[in-house]
Amino acid sequence: MLAIDLAFIAALAGIYLFDCVVLVQRGQAVLARWGGRWRVSTGTRHYLISGRPIVFLNPLMPCAATLKSRPLLESPSPGTLRPSVIVRAMRGLPTLAALQWGLVLVLVPVAVVRFPGWPLLAILVLAYCNAVAMVLTLFRRYRRLGLARRALGSIAFNAIVCLPFSINLPRRAGLALPVAGGADRYLRLVPESARPAARDALVGQLEEALQDADEDTPRFAALTVLRGALTKQGTS
Repeated sequence: MLAIDLAFIAALAGIYLFDCVVLVQRGQAVLARWGGRWRVSTGTRHYLISGRPIVFLNPLMPCAATLKSRPLLESPSPGTLRPSVIVRAMRGLPTLAALQWGLVLVLVPVAVVRFPGWPLLAILVLAYCNAVAMVLTLFRRYRRLGLARRALGSIAFNAIVCLPFSINLPRRAGLALPVAGGADRYLRLVPESARPAARDALVGQLEEALQDADEDTPRFAALTVLRGALTKQGTS
């Protein structure tokens, strides 16, 4: 029985870690805010999945407000939002996500090994109620922002049918929201001490994108100009 219990716990952790993987485009960034500071990640430079860089969300910070910048050189779509608007829209949800993290990854494993039966059932019921509360709250927040709630459909479904997916529910909902600017625009949100490293990482992604682009195309010219502007900022 112990082997089965350990396999179940490993499955919970594995599914959650899998859900912390986010694919981005070259030059796109994932922005995460906790402790009053923004962090920017542009993903892996050489290790790709389906040709796309990988960003790994901090598995210990499900309460971080998280969003994805618009792909570089892409025209803004109607209804795009500023990061500050998204953070306000997600208010209260990080607390529920942190609670879900504790329920699913701490209390459920402890109950499986030490307190099977009614204690485990009570924790699972509480976790499902918390997941439903997050889903309902997100649907209301999306409606308040004037966004199509069908975008939440698959995210909400995964969270209800598989509890480890519910931990990242607010982060996944934030990643699905349309953001107004590209990664180059949001470097200013990063603390000054971390800005050079974030800028260098973005320049590295632009260099990889330039290798994939045809030299005689407008995209190549625009990426070259942007890389030059970011490099100049780093030396000024």
